[in-house]
Amino acid sequence: GQELDQGEFVEVEKIPISRLAEMVMDNEIFDAKTQIAILKAYNYVSKR
Repeated sequence: GQELDQGEFVEVEKIPISRLAEMVMDNEIFDAKTQIAILKAYNYVSKR
């Protein structure tokens, strides 16, 4: 697992992939690698 610095917290939230794709398109998610991963996952799930 990941070791956090003192005072550092990670909050895990379950979000539907369709909502994440919307967030990418609305520029609510800024990290390019995260955007690519979300859109590739959304594309994969949409084809099933």
